[in-house]
Amino acid sequence: FRTPQLTEDQVALAFLQGRYVTPVTCKKTDGSSVDVESSIGIKFAPDSGGGNAARITFFGIDLPDIAYCYNVVERRVIDRRGSILVHFQSFNRSDKGLADFKIAAKRGPLEYPSHRGEVTEKPLGTQGEGETRTLSFEGQGSKLVVETVSSGSDGAKLLSVYPPTAPARLNAPDERKRLTLRFHPVAGDPFVVYVIDEVHTRK
Repeated sequence: FRTPQLTEDQVALAFLQGRYVTPVTCKKTDGSSVDVESSIGIKFAPDSGGGNAARITFFGIDLPDIAYCYNVVERRVIDRRGSILVHFQSFNRSDKGLADFKIAAKRGPLEYPSHRGEVTEKPLGTQGEGETRTLSFEGQGSKLVVETVSSGSDGAKLLSVYPPTAPARLNAPDERKRLTLRFHPVAGDPFVVYVIDEVHTRK
Protein backbone atom coordinates (compact mmCIF):
# COMPACT_ATOMS: atom_id res chain seq x y z
CA PHE A 1 0.00 0.00 0.00
CA ARG A 2 1.62 3.22 -1.15
CA THR A 3 0.73 6.65 0.10
CA PRO A 4 -0.10 9.03 -2.74
CA GLN A 5 2.86 11.24 -3.62
CA LEU A 6 2.36 14.98 -3.54
CA THR A 7 3.13 16.95 -6.66
CA GLU A 8 5.23 20.11 -6.49
CA ASP A 9 2.25 22.44 -6.85
CA GLN A 10 0.47 20.65 -3.98
CA VAL A 11 3.56 21.03 -1.78
CA ALA A 12 3.93 24.69 -2.79
CA LEU A 13 0.29 25.47 -1.97
CA ALA A 14 0.48 23.53 1.31
CA PHE A 15 3.53 25.62 2.27
CA LEU A 16 1.43 28.79 1.88
CA GLN A 17 -1.55 27.57 3.87
CA GLY A 18 -2.33 29.15 7.21
CA ARG A 19 -3.64 32.22 8.93
CA TYR A 20 -1.20 35.10 9.13
CA VAL A 21 -1.11 38.41 10.95
CA THR A 22 0.65 41.78 10.70
CA PRO A 23 1.03 44.06 13.75
CA VAL A 24 -0.78 47.40 13.49
CA THR A 25 -1.25 50.25 15.99
CA CYS A 26 -4.43 52.30 15.67
CA LYS A 27 -4.87 55.76 17.14
CA LYS A 28 -8.45 56.24 18.26
CA THR A 29 -10.37 59.50 17.96
CA ASP A 30 -10.14 59.97 21.75
CA GLY A 31 -6.34 59.97 21.53
CA SER A 32 -5.77 56.48 22.95
CA SER A 33 -3.80 53.83 21.05
CA VAL A 34 -4.69 50.19 20.58
CA ASP A 35 -2.54 47.38 19.16
CA VAL A 36 -4.37 45.16 16.69
CA GLU A 37 -3.49 42.68 13.96
CA SER A 38 -4.43 42.73 10.32
CA SER A 39 -5.01 39.16 9.17
CA ILE A 40 -4.81 37.13 5.96
CA GLY A 41 -6.05 33.56 5.52
CA ILE A 42 -4.71 31.14 2.91
CA LYS A 43 -6.31 27.77 2.24
CA PHE A 44 -6.80 25.21 -0.50
CA ALA A 45 -9.60 26.06 -2.93
CA PRO A 46 -10.67 22.74 -4.45
CA ASP A 47 -13.87 24.34 -5.76
CA SER A 48 -12.03 26.82 -7.97
CA GLY A 49 -11.72 24.47 -10.94
CA GLY A 50 -8.68 24.02 -13.16
CA GLY A 51 -6.34 22.06 -10.95
CA ASN A 52 -4.78 22.90 -7.60
CA ALA A 53 -5.32 26.41 -6.26
CA ALA A 54 -5.28 28.36 -3.00
CA ARG A 55 -7.58 31.17 -1.94
CA ILE A 56 -5.99 34.15 -0.20
CA THR A 57 -8.46 36.22 1.83
CA PHE A 58 -7.84 39.71 3.21
CA PHE A 59 -10.01 40.39 6.27
CA GLY A 60 -9.30 44.10 6.80
CA ILE A 61 -9.39 45.86 10.18
CA ASP A 62 -12.68 46.32 12.03
CA LEU A 63 -12.36 48.82 14.83
CA PRO A 64 -14.70 51.71 15.72
CA ASP A 65 -13.62 55.33 16.27
CA ILE A 66 -10.23 55.11 14.55
CA ALA A 67 -8.36 58.27 13.59
CA TYR A 68 -5.62 56.41 11.71
CA CYS A 69 -3.48 53.25 11.89
CA TYR A 70 0.26 52.77 11.40
CA ASN A 71 3.19 50.43 12.02
CA VAL A 72 6.99 50.68 11.85
CA VAL A 73 6.96 50.14 8.08
CA GLU A 74 3.86 52.07 6.99
CA ARG A 75 3.10 55.60 8.15
CA ARG A 76 -0.56 55.00 7.29
CA VAL A 77 -1.89 51.45 7.13
CA ILE A 78 -4.74 50.96 4.68
CA ASP A 79 -7.65 48.55 4.87
CA ARG A 80 -7.54 45.66 2.40
CA ARG A 81 -10.42 43.27 1.76
CA GLY A 82 -11.16 40.67 -0.87
CA SER A 83 -9.82 37.35 -2.07
CA ILE A 84 -7.68 36.07 -4.89
CA LEU A 85 -6.94 32.62 -6.26
CA VAL A 86 -3.36 31.56 -6.95
CA HIS A 87 -1.71 28.43 -8.34
CA PHE A 88 1.85 27.22 -8.75
CA GLN A 89 3.49 26.33 -12.03
CA SER A 90 5.74 23.32 -11.81
CA PHE A 91 6.94 20.16 -13.50
CA ASN A 92 4.65 18.13 -11.26
CA ARG A 93 6.62 14.94 -11.23
CA SER A 94 4.58 13.04 -8.69
CA ASP A 95 7.57 11.13 -7.34
CA LYS A 96 9.65 14.28 -6.78
CA GLY A 97 7.19 16.90 -5.53
CA LEU A 98 8.88 17.76 -2.25
CA ALA A 99 12.39 17.67 -3.72
CA ASP A 100 11.36 19.89 -6.66
CA PHE A 101 9.74 22.39 -4.30
CA LYS A 102 12.84 22.55 -2.07
CA ILE A 103 14.97 23.29 -5.14
CA ALA A 104 12.55 26.02 -6.25
CA ALA A 105 12.54 27.55 -2.75
CA LYS A 106 16.37 27.57 -2.64
CA ARG A 107 16.55 29.28 -6.03
CA GLY A 108 14.89 32.41 -4.72
CA PRO A 109 11.43 33.90 -4.28
CA LEU A 110 8.50 31.60 -5.09
CA GLU A 111 6.04 32.81 -7.72
CA TYR A 112 2.35 31.99 -7.54
CA PRO A 113 0.47 33.27 -10.62
CA SER A 114 -3.04 34.48 -9.78
CA HIS A 115 -5.97 33.69 -12.02
CA ARG A 116 -8.98 35.26 -10.34
CA GLY A 117 -10.07 37.75 -7.70
CA GLU A 118 -9.71 41.32 -6.57
CA VAL A 119 -8.64 43.28 -3.52
CA THR A 120 -10.17 46.60 -2.47
CA GLU A 121 -7.94 49.11 -0.69
CA LYS A 122 -9.46 51.95 1.27
CA PRO A 123 -8.23 54.53 3.80
CA LEU A 124 -8.62 53.64 7.48
CA GLY A 125 -10.08 56.05 10.01
CA THR A 126 -11.10 59.68 10.01
CA GLN A 127 -7.57 60.78 9.05
CA GLY A 128 -7.15 58.09 6.41
CA GLU A 129 -5.37 59.41 3.33
CA GLY A 130 -5.92 58.42 -0.28
CA GLU A 131 -8.83 57.02 -2.21
CA THR A 132 -10.53 53.66 -2.45
CA ARG A 133 -9.23 51.49 -5.29
CA THR A 134 -9.92 47.97 -6.49
CA LEU A 135 -7.01 45.88 -7.74
CA SER A 136 -7.71 43.05 -10.16
CA PHE A 137 -5.77 39.79 -10.02
CA GLU A 138 -7.40 38.26 -13.06
CA GLY A 139 -5.05 38.56 -15.97
CA GLN A 140 -1.58 38.44 -17.44
CA GLY A 141 1.23 39.23 -15.03
CA SER A 142 -0.82 39.20 -11.82
CA LYS A 143 0.88 37.08 -9.19
CA LEU A 144 2.04 36.63 -5.62
CA VAL A 145 5.78 36.50 -4.95
CA VAL A 146 6.76 34.86 -1.66
CA GLU A 147 10.01 34.84 0.27
CA THR A 148 10.99 34.44 3.88
CA VAL A 149 11.66 37.61 5.85
CA SER A 150 15.40 38.26 5.90
CA SER A 151 17.12 39.54 9.02
CA GLY A 152 17.71 43.28 9.11
CA SER A 153 14.88 43.94 6.65
CA ASP A 154 11.80 46.12 7.19
CA GLY A 155 9.81 42.94 7.64
CA ALA A 156 12.16 41.68 10.36
CA LYS A 157 11.89 45.01 12.16
CA LEU A 158 8.10 44.96 11.94
CA LEU A 159 7.73 41.36 13.12
CA SER A 160 10.32 41.66 15.91
CA VAL A 161 7.45 42.41 18.32
CA TYR A 162 6.78 38.66 18.19
CA PRO A 163 9.42 36.77 20.17
CA PRO A 164 10.61 33.38 18.92
CA THR A 165 8.30 30.70 20.24
CA ALA A 166 9.69 27.93 22.41
CA PRO A 167 9.47 24.40 20.99
CA ALA A 168 6.23 22.76 22.07
CA ARG A 169 7.79 19.32 21.82
CA LEU A 170 11.09 17.71 20.98
CA ASN A 171 12.26 18.36 17.41
CA ALA A 172 9.40 20.82 16.81
CA PRO A 173 10.39 23.90 14.85
CA ASP A 174 10.72 26.74 17.34
CA GLU A 175 10.04 29.50 14.84
CA ARG A 176 6.77 30.73 13.46
CA LYS A 177 6.79 31.23 9.71
CA ARG A 178 7.62 34.84 8.75
CA LEU A 179 6.91 35.67 5.12
CA THR A 180 7.20 38.59 2.72
CA LEU A 181 4.14 38.53 0.45
CA ARG A 182 4.46 40.76 -2.62
CA PHE A 183 1.22 41.08 -4.56
CA HIS A 184 1.33 42.15 -8.23
CA PRO A 185 -2.10 43.19 -9.54
CA VAL A 186 -2.90 43.34 -13.26
CA ALA A 187 -2.53 47.14 -13.20
CA GLY A 188 -1.09 49.43 -10.56
CA ASP A 189 1.85 49.17 -8.20
CA PRO A 190 2.55 45.95 -6.32
CA PHE A 191 2.05 46.02 -2.57
CA VAL A 192 3.96 44.17 0.13
CA VAL A 193 2.63 42.56 3.29
CA TYR A 194 4.95 41.18 5.99
CA VAL A 195 3.21 38.43 7.94
CA ILE A 196 3.78 35.87 10.67
CA ASP A 197 1.89 32.67 11.49
CA GLU A 198 -0.96 33.34 13.86
CA VAL A 199 -0.44 31.52 17.15
CA HIS A 200 -2.87 28.68 17.65
CA THR A 201 -3.61 27.84 21.23
CA ARG A 202 -3.03 24.13 21.61
CA LYS A 203 -5.81 22.14 23.14
